[in-house]
Amino acid sequence: MGAGEVWRGSGCGDRMKVVNVNNGQGNGGGGGLADSFETVAANLDASGATFTYSGDDLAEIEYANGVVKTFAYGPDGLASVTLSGAVPAGIDLVKSLQYTGGELTAIIYS
Repeated sequence: MGAGEVWRGSGCGDRMKVVNVNNGQGNGGGGGLADSFETVAANLDASGATFTYSGDDLAEIEYANGVVKTFAYGPDGLASVTLSGAVPAGIDLVKSLQYTGGELTAIIYS
């Protein structure tokens, strides 16, 4: 476990990586599953993508390569981003955002 990382278990053998947030960016070293989620999410080609909205909120992006990015919202704003479809095996598929008093305080990959 790297500096600034906390692992929380659900009691079912699953573990979630909790990355502390400093000025909106996670801290800790590079590498790992969280970076894989971010690498996939950041390198998706939006040309030819289909955008779906729920009211004013972006709900889903379906990319031409078969990857789907789904957005969920809570009272403080964006609550999670989920990758599905043609994603690489072995990476975290959900990025959850936690807020305290309206401020982003944690990013959790699972």
